[in-house]
Amino acid sequence: MNHNIPLKKVNEDTFCMTLSDFFDLTPIEIVLEKHKEELKNTKNLIIDVRVNYGGTDQSFVNLGKYIFPVGINKIDNSFYNMKFNCTERNADLMIQWIDDELEKTANEQYREGLKQWKEQTWEKYRGKGFISFNEDSSDGNEFEIEGQEYPKNIIVLTDNYCGSAGDIFVYLCKQSSKVTVIGRPTMGINDYSNLTTIKWDNQFELLYPTSRLDQLDSRSLNHEQGIKPHIYIPWTPEHLKKDVDMEAAKRLLQETNRI
Repeated sequence: MNHNIPLKKVNEDTFCMTLSDFFDLTPIEIVLEKHKEELKNTKNLIIDVRVNYGGTDQSFVNLGKYIFPVGINKIDNSFYNMKFNCTERNADLMIQWIDDELEKTANEQYREGLKQWKEQTWEKYRGKGFISFNEDSSDGNEFEIEGQEYPKNIIVLTDNYCGSAGDIFVYLCKQSSKVTVIGRPTMGINDYSNLTTIKWDNQFELLYPTSRLDQLDSRSLNHEQGIKPHIYIPWTPEHLKKDVDMEAAKRLLQETNRI
């Protein structure tokens, strides 16, 4: 991720934040700290995750308070129930990756998340095969986010090139009453996810998934690829000439602010 995340003022009441990926939480933290006064007082925020290359959902944890309304918001994460293939090799590779990440980051929040991911999942279930990491928790599908009043209205711009952690981000945003998602469905590539890497002779790398969504086994569920927007804007050649999605977002905010 570019450490200079664009946060541009669209007009007196609106800012736009562009997020190209979620590889690292530090850039988002920097922009949130730098612009915390503006974000606490601005009426509208547009979050652009079109062409988002994914990463880790830990990266956007601190955005939650802006995305959700005042009070405690219960978030349903059951859509992403999954089982992990906890073979000994997969666990060892994941644990090594986590240890490498712990050496690189000084962020305490991220470090704590990594330690839990290591100790309560991969170490605990190493060698046990396909297993749900939430099976020992009655509320494993839910978590809470304490929101705040501002920004009052949030538009999320998305498209078919927003995937992985980008999919999850849009899914999260759709659970907030403050958010309207517009554009095209996300990429929808979390059916098989949580990649790990095996390397040979410092020349070749193979990335492969270690998890599989439970909903793929449910015949009763109409499994569709990608997270659908609230307002669908089909791509047309007009997009080559102007930012059709952004113009639609501005019109929607104007209409909302008049109510």
